[in-house]
Amino acid sequence: MRKYSVFSSLLKNCMALLLACAVLFGVLVTAYAVDAADPQGGLIAVASRGETTAHTPNTPEAVLAATEAGADLVSVAVTKTADGQFVLLTDAQKALVTETQTFSQMQVSLFGASSSLLLPTLETVADLLDSRAGLIVDFDVSALDALCAYLREHALTDSVLPRVNLPAKTIVSFTEANPDIRLLGIYHGNVVMNADAFLARLSAAGLPIVQCQNKNYFCVSFQKFTADRFSKNGNCRAMVNMTKKELCGQRDDSVTGWDDMISRGFSVIETGDIRGLCAYIAQQQATKQALLSSLETAKQTDLSALRAQSAKALSDAIAAGEDAKGENASLSARQSALSALQNASATKVPRGEDETRKGALQITTGKVLTVLFFAVLVLAVQIYFHKKQGNKGEDRYAKKEHH
Repeated sequence: MRKYSVFSSLLKNCMALLLACAVLFGVLVTAYAVDAADPQGGLIAVASRGETTAHTPNTPEAVLAATEAGADLVSVAVTKTADGQFVLLTDAQKALVTETQTFSQMQVSLFGASSSLLLPTLETVADLLDSRAGLIVDFDVSALDALCAYLREHALTDSVLPRVNLPAKTIVSFTEANPDIRLLGIYHGNVVMNADAFLARLSAAGLPIVQCQNKNYFCVSFQKFTADRFSKNGNCRAMVNMTKKELCGQRDDSVTGWDDMISRGFSVIETGDIRGLCAYIAQQQATKQALLSSLETAKQTDLSALRAQSAKALSDAIAAGEDAKGENASLSARQSALSALQNASATKVPRGEDETRKGALQITTGKVLTVLFFAVLVLAVQIYFHKKQGNKGEDRYAKKEHH
C-alpha cells in the first residue's frame, strides 16, 4: 500500500506539472515586426548612363529611352571643354579628345570639319528631357565651380544634381556659399559614429540625397540603422548605386539586390537595368493596392468571434500588413504580408458554442510534443529519486537485520 501511495503521489505531481507546462506554452506568443523602409515619398529609379540595353551609354538617345522606361533620374558623365562647355561623351569618344580642346575642336576631332553632327551638351540633354526626369552629373570635381556657373547660366540648378565625393565639411561649406546648388554627397566609411555625423551634417545642409557605398556586404553604410538616420535627420534620401558590386557590398543589380536594399531603408536605387527596376516598382505598387484591399476586408472581421488561434493569426497578419503598406516597403515584404493576410482570412475558424462560453484549449502538434517531452523528463526524474530513496531504505533495513 505504501508503494502504491508513493507512486500515486508521483503521478499527481507529474500531472500538475504537465498542466502548468501546457498553460505556459499556450500563452506564449511570438512578436512579429517588419522593418519600415525610408518614409520619404516613393522609390526613385535612377538609370545609370540611360537605357543601355538597346542604346549606347551616356548618349541623348539612351537618356531619353530611360525616361520613357520610367526613370525618375538619369546619371550622366560630363566632360568640361577648354571654353567652359560641359558635354556628354561615350567611352570611345573620350579616347579621341582631350580636355584642353574647346567645344569646336572636339567637334572636329570626333566628326570632322564638315559634319553637321553636334556634340550633346548638358544643356541640350536637359532640354530634351523637358522636366520629365532630373539628371545626376558625374564630373571631375576640380571643375565644380565651373559646373555651378554653367548650371546658373542655363537655369539648370533645379534639375541637375552634381555628384561629389568630398568630405562632409567641404560639402557643407560649399553649400553654405552656394545655396542655389544642390549637391549629391557620397559616404563610403564603415564607422557608426562617422556615418551618423556625416549624414547629420549633410542633411542639415539641405542635401536631398546621400549615396552610401562600400565593397563590404556588412558595411555600416548598408545597415538598417544607418538608413534610419536619413529620416531622423530631415528629408535626405538614402541612395545606393547597384551598377558595380564594389559600390553596393557585392550585391547583384537585380530583383534580389534591389529588394534587399529597399528593405534596409534605401529609397533611391541606381541601376544598369532601368526597365527591370521600373517593372519591379510597378509590381511593388500593384501589390500594395492588393494589400490595402485585403487589409480593409480583414479589419472588418470580428476577432472575438474567432477561435483564439485564428484570431491571433489574423491579428498578426493585419499588423504585418500595416507595416508592409509603407511607401517604400520591399516587394517581398508586401508579398509576404499579403499572403499571410489571405491565408489567415481563408482559414479563420469561428468559435464553437462551448468555446465561446468557456474558451478552448488549442491543441497543436508542437504543443503535444512539448508536453510529452516534459512529461517523460519529469517522470524520469521522479522515478530516479524514488528509486534512490528506496535503495537507501533497503540498505538501512539490511543493516538492521544484520545487527
